[in-house]
Amino acid sequence: MSAQRRHPAGVIALEVWDLQLARGILWNHMEDGALQPALVEAIDRLRRGTARTRSGTPIPPLVRSIEAVWLTGGRLHGVDPTAMSAALGLPVWGAPDPSTVAEDAGRALLPHAGTLAVVDLGQSHLKIGLGPRRLQLERPWDLLPLADATPVDRLAARTTLRRWVSRGLTRATATTGLRPEAVVFALPCALGSTLTPGSSSYPGLEGDADFVPDAIAAAGWAPERVHVLNDAELAAVAASLDPRTRGTLTLVLTLGFGVGGALRHP
Repeated sequence: MSAQRRHPAGVIALEVWDLQLARGILWNHMEDGALQPALVEAIDRLRRGTARTRSGTPIPPLVRSIEAVWLTGGRLHGVDPTAMSAALGLPVWGAPDPSTVAEDAGRALLPHAGTLAVVDLGQSHLKIGLGPRRLQLERPWDLLPLADATPVDRLAARTTLRRWVSRGLTRATATTGLRPEAVVFALPCALGSTLTPGSSSYPGLEGDADFVPDAIAAAGWAPERVHVLNDAELAAVAASLDPRTRGTLTLVLTLGFGVGGALRHP
């Protein structure tokens, strides 16, 4: 099994969850009613060049040239793209079908793969697309609480996270009778040029460079190829398939447990 960090063409990762707003950071405004105005403020700051992250993560100057916004994720229902478009003065589009975004993007990344698995480790759910089936498993919050919210043994949490994910992959095989020839694996954290995860809400995930290949191997999978990327980068690949985004510098935002971001440029 060969696992590699995938950098999709035309996609730039963008950390936005801790963008500083007039009050708090974007992460503090995820509830219904607060999210939409927070997104408008955050996007306005990006375009003006005044956006700053609490963590000091650099923001590429290219954000000042954003021409459109593409939204997806489980909280898409809580925002009104038309109203956001009017407030920002630029097109804002919602994904046609958020439930298929990861799998559509995975197939676009590996169009010639035979049996493909797309694994999306979200902050609150593990989503697996294998063959004709899609599984969604809720995060076991009692075993995997939010990082830094409760004191935990990080090494033990790392083991628990691997076990939960590998069991989910095993369940996907038991349900479909399939083992993938290729895997696209999306993580809910920043990734550099390697497979080493950055900070995450999952205790134990940060710094675990062997997490993806080990979880896959523990499930009994032996794919020829494994491509790993950030979940917002994967969403940006899906955005590139939407005809509305063609020829535009598009800000892609994933709205779920938190907000993920990426730029898709022509």
